[in-house]
Order: sequence, then structure tokens, then C-alpha cells
Amino acid sequence: MADRKTAKSPSQVKRHRAIKNQRKRKDGTVEITYHPGVYINEHTTRKHRGQPDECYYICYRYKSKLKWEKIGWASEGYSPVLAESVRAERIRTKRHGDDLPVKNMPSPLFKTVAERYIQWLEDNQKGTVADQNRYDNHLEVPLGNMHLDEIDPVTLETLKKNLFASGLSPQSVKHVLALIRRVVNKAIDLKLWNGANPVRKGSLPRVNNTRLRFLSQTEAQALIEACNDHLKPIVITALSTGMRRGEILSLTWKQVDLEHGFIFLDKTKSGKRREIPISSVLKETLTTLPRDPSVPWVFYNRTSKKPLQDAKRSFASALETAEIKDFHFHDLRHTFASHLVMGGTPLATVSRLLGHSDISMTMRYAHLAPEHQAAAVDSLMPLFPSGDGCVKMAKTMPPATEELKGHKVGKTRKGKKKPTSKPRKKTAM
Repeated sequence: MADRKTAKSPSQVKRHRAIKNQRKRKDGTVEITYHPGVYINEHTTRKHRGQPDECYYICYRYKSKLKWEKIGWASEGYSPVLAESVRAERIRTKRHGDDLPVKNMPSPLFKTVAERYIQWLEDNQKGTVADQNRYDNHLEVPLGNMHLDEIDPVTLETLKKNLFASGLSPQSVKHVLALIRRVVNKAIDLKLWNGANPVRKGSLPRVNNTRLRFLSQTEAQALIEACNDHLKPIVITALSTGMRRGEILSLTWKQVDLEHGFIFLDKTKSGKRREIPISSVLKETLTTLPRDPSVPWVFYNRTSKKPLQDAKRSFASALETAEIKDFHFHDLRHTFASHLVMGGTPLATVSRLLGHSDISMTMRYAHLAPEHQAAAVDSLMPLFPSGDGCVKMAKTMPPATEELKGHKVGKTRKGKKKPTSKPRKKTAM
């Protein structure tokens, strides 16, 4: 038969045109009419109403190319007439500028996309340790072998429930779910997937960031004395600079300028370059550190010659020795900022030292300097003519009489004075 094409599946025979009508002419020949653009593949084994089941396809020109589209099987209720009407609708939408349906791409495995995302982080010189650990510890087993189209809100709710049950904090669960969202978004950017992202903004757990724990001077000194030799310079660096743990552990000697007294950070959370002054205590600490010409990092493992990944055990031991409770490594950053604010440093300066992208993030420390806010208000006193402000003015104001206390002030129109009532004249009776 004409217009035959090879079937896409071994269970289907060669594709052929859908016959619309057959009419026998007087001369004995048969006139055949077809459904325009409709083709049929017959199943080799499956039957429908005693006949081989038929799968209907349509074809039409789209962007100068022949586009094929599967409509459905006869056993599913489709027919050549319905396929023809669908084809007519496709041509109509093409001519009038409407978008045609886009065929979904094959869904990749989550672990494949996650590997591409981690590789993208490394190629763009972004921090990969935290996301790699989150994937290895919390995502590889439950989601690694699942396709992206299999990950739905129900799957994520089950994952979130299991993460909470394992003892993770709301902030840690939020980081894990946010990693899933970034991985899927990167798959969409790289044209690996054209579906929807299952992680919605409302599905992330709420986190209370009002906690502000910082060390007093006595606690800070006790913590430093309780640290061992390899932890002490790390803690002193955190208290002297307010740097994050990842920024400290990945610090290299190229970023440290002891001569001019600055630390330069290029890979920051906000993506902005940050310059932090080096105090005299920190300079002395960094100067006494042993240096290996073959190792670029400031803090590294003396055996493996690799940068330190964490200091949880030694830090927990130091806290226990110093008898400090309810304290985390990130709270050293809060301690740095809190003591700067209490020492009178402007919030704008503290914000720049911390590397905050928005000063509203620094406002959590504003309540630590109420005396400086009071001093700022007192600085307005020279504006008043009395010299020492409203205190003197209040003394000169006459006290309110009982008549004025009970009097209600009436409203007057703008630009017009309220007429004063004249006393009534007494008339003789």
C-alpha cells in the first residue's frame, strides 16, 4: 500500500493510511477515500471486537517539518474520525498562533541530575561540601533511583516526615528540600527535564530565626582556653572575623594578607566579595600557625594534607570542658556581631563585615544597643530653642485646668477658624 511507514513498536505492523470510504465504480474499479493525515498501526496480537487493535496517528506540517503525534488505540475509544478532528484542531491552532502541545521529555533519574548539579557547583567554584553531604546522607537512598516525574508532593511529605523523625531540625529539613528544588531547577535549565518542580514554596517548613545565642566575655575566654591546639586558632578566627564555618575551613593563604591586615573572601554565601580586617590577636594567631608550602589551606589535616571538613567532636568537647550549654559553632558569628553592636559599631558596618545581602538581616542585633539609640535621640536636643529640649519647655507650659480637661475640641474646616461663641445678653423680663 502507498504511504507505508515502519512501526515504532515490534508489536505493531507497518503504518498505513486510514480508509474513510470505499466505493465501487461502474467499471469495476474501487474508489478509496482516506481520512486526511490519519494513519493506523495494527497490533500483531491484541484484539478489539474480533479485529486487530488499531493505534491512530496524525501528521501535519509544523515549522517546516513533518510532525507525528499519537492519538490513541481503538480499544481506548478512539476512532479515525476523532483522530481527523484532532488533526484539524492542530492545524487551526497552528495557523492562528496558539501553542501546540509539547511532548514531555523522558524523565531522568534524580541521582543523574544531582550529579550534574554538583558538577556545576564545582565548575562555577561554588561550595559543594554542604550540598554533597545533604545528598549523601538524606537524598541518595530515598530519591536517588526515582525518576523526576515520580517525585510528587506526597513523596516529599513522606520524606519530610522521615527527616523530622530522624531528629533533624526544621532548618536542616528546609535545606534538604531546598536542595531538591535547586537540583530540579538546574535540570530544567540544562534542558534535561521540562516538567514542573514538585517542591513548592509552601511545602518548606517554617523556621524560627529569632534565636540569638552569643557568648559573654567570660564564656568566650573559657571556650578558648578549653580548645585543643588545632581548634583554638579556628575559634579565634571565628570570634575575630564573624566568618562562617565553611569560609574558615576553606580559607587559603592567598586570601590572607598579613602585611596589610585583611582577609579577602571571594566565595561567599551572598556572592559578593568581602574584606575583613585582621585584629592584632588574630594576626598573632595566624603568624604562629605551621605552614606547609605544598598545602594552600590555612587549616588542614596534618596527616592527609587536605582541608578540615568539620570540627564537631573537638568543638563539643571544648564546650563541655568550658561548661557552655546550648551553643553551636555558628553562634560564634552571632557573638562577633553582638559584641560589635554592644560596643557602639554602626549596624551598617556590622552588616558589611558579616557579608549580609540586606541590612534587615543585621537588624536582629539592634536591640543589643538601646543606650546608643537613646543617645541618638538625645542628640536632637539642640534643635529646641530652650537648649536642653522639651524638659525645660514642659516646665514652662501652664498646667491644664479642670475646664480644659473636660473640654472637647471641635473640628474646623481647613483655612477657617472656629467662631468663638459670644455670651448671650440678658433680657429684662
